[in-house]
Amino acid sequence: MASHEITALQCPSCGSSNTGPTKPLAFGAEFSCAKCGGTSVLIINRALLPVDSLQKSGDQVCAMCGRVADRKARFCQDGHKLVRTCLKCNKEFAAHHQRCDYCGWPQDVQPGTPEAHDLELDSAIEDLSDPTLLLGDPRGVVQRALCKIGNVSVTSGCGKRAVASIVRLLQNPQFGQANAILAWNLLAHMGADAAETLPLLLQAGGAP
Repeated sequence: MASHEITALQCPSCGSSNTGPTKPLAFGAEFSCAKCGGTSVLIINRALLPVDSLQKSGDQVCAMCGRVADRKARFCQDGHKLVRTCLKCNKEFAAHHQRCDYCGWPQDVQPGTPEAHDLELDSAIEDLSDPTLLLGDPRGVVQRALCKIGNVSVTSGCGKRAVASIVRLLQNPQFGQANAILAWNLLAHMGADAAETLPLLLQAGGAP
């Protein structure tokens, strides 16, 4: 039986040897040099190419075959697609990325499914838990989060997990009047799921 050995690859930045990939890719691997910390990718001619050089030149590497292509190219010269359309926001990003570069949506989750509703709700709850909201909401985070919770509640009826986060904001004296009205209207539409907020509503003398 013929013997096999792994040939060390040389880091293009410092010349040290690399024998183990840190991130396997469809066409080869991504390597991080243990000596200088530089990151390289293995391309089709079995050479290592520094990632920062690719970025400076405006090029990219096809994740399927390793061929170098222009950053704006939609296909490599082997015909592999270099971009994909986000299932959520419909923007295009790198085909080998599993999460949208713009909205962060994981591409293995189909919008409108129960798993998608859970992700939307988790995202909204995280936004409402942002400590900077105690200082105001100049970026409209609360409004977008409340609208997201409302959409999930209407389409799936599973918005109850967000009630506690909404209540915490309503109890914040710096919570804006406009957002408070939106929050109370949302809780009203949630009906029995928001029953725990009734004491807070009576204490406030009725919703704004």
